[in-house]
Order: sequence, then C-alpha cells, then structure tokens
Amino acid sequence: MSKSKNMYSLLADNYSDYANIKNKYIQRVDSLIINNCQKSPLNYLDIGTGDGKRAINIAKLVKAKYTVLSDSCEEMLANVEKNIADEVILYDITEKYFFKRKFDLITALWNVFGHIDNEESRLTSLYNIYNILEDGGRFYFDVNNRYNIDNYGLGNVLINIFRDIIPFFNDSGDFNFEINVNGKSVPSFVHIHSPFEIFTLIKKTKFQVNKVYVIDYENGTLKNSYFKGQLLIELIK
Repeated sequence: MSKSKNMYSLLADNYSDYANIKNKYIQRVDSLIINNCQKSPLNYLDIGTGDGKRAINIAKLVKAKYTVLSDSCEEMLANVEKNIADEVILYDITEKYFFKRKFDLITALWNVFGHIDNEESRLTSLYNIYNILEDGGRFYFDVNNRYNIDNYGLGNVLINIFRDIIPFFNDSGDFNFEINVNGKSVPSFVHIHSPFEIFTLIKKTKFQVNKVYVIDYENGTLKNSYFKGQLLIELIK
C-alpha cells in the first residue's frame, strides 16, 4: 500500500473534519465548476471522492442525470452513504476500468494527482480519463503548486525553483510528511506540481486546456499570479 493510500485509509473516519480545514478553498473550487457547467451533464464521474459528500453536492447543483463516485481507498468508500449516487466503485485511476458509459463531466479534486506515485502513472491517469470522457466533455482537477509563495513562503519556493533547474534533483516536487490521525503520527507522501510541470504533462495528451484558475489556499480568493495560489485546471476533450 502506498503512503498516501495508507494515510487516507486511517483518515477515513475523520475525513470531513480534515476537509473543513480548507473549506473556503474547496467552496471556491466547487463554485467555479458549478458555474461553468453551461448545461446539465448526462453522466458525472468523481475520482478520489472520499466520503462522496462534496461530489454529490456538485452533482445536485449541476443537475447531473447519472453520478458515479470512485475512490481507490476501500475505507473511504465505506463512509459513503448508501444510495447517495447511481454507482459507487473502487477504482484506481492509474489502471484501466471498463465503464458502462462515457462521462460529460469528470472531477478529481483536492490534489488527487498529487497522491499518484510518479509521473508515468500521472500521465497514464490522464490518458485513462481522456478515454472515458465524451467528446466535448470537461475534466476539472486541482493541484497544489510548489511555486505558491503565499502558502509555502518565498524561501521554500526559491529552493523549489533551484531544485527544478538543477538536473541532479530528479525528485523535485516529491515531499514526505506526517499527519496526526487520532493522536498517531502517520507518514505520507505528496507530489506538489509546478505550473510548468503540469502543463508539460497535459501537452503529452490530446486534452485542450480551456481555463486555469489560481486560488488562494487559505481564503479561496482568485489570484492573478501562479506565485499566489493553487491551480484549478479545466480540460476539454
């Protein structure tokens, strides 16, 4: 089991409390997705859904006809309310899955891609999402941004930039950390992208970048510089 999956399996029962820490940021991301849905999607898939409450709220407000919730963590899915969605599935986005339908709207929110172990797997995930998206369909995902001075501080960002331009550091963006879960320190892993890194990854696919939003991680306000927030990206097939 990866460090990230292990963390979320232990965090499952306290996930709602954990999410509330970044409530203003999460609300801004959700409102941007909802407001950009010009017509109700026939089929909506959320990847890395956690307890499903956030995705179900989005599904209701965009008036999705059919909603599928997915997560790679069994413990998380155990907390999804029964009959809350049309389907709830155990699904690892890095692997192929044969869905019964294609989707008009797909989301992978709160740095889901930062908890995928390596670049090859992240690229595979984008390919998999592209293949299950309807033509003209939209995929929204957000990533933590290692050039975000407002959140990580100028000193740390300068170190990150230095590591990015020196070929010796081939693990730039990989961070190991610990989180307190019920008084127990749990080791975990996250990859924090740079804007250039994530856009380079997207260019390897057939996706078109439609919009990029920079959002303050503390108060959810929109920013006008990649150095001032996390990134919400809207892709179109």
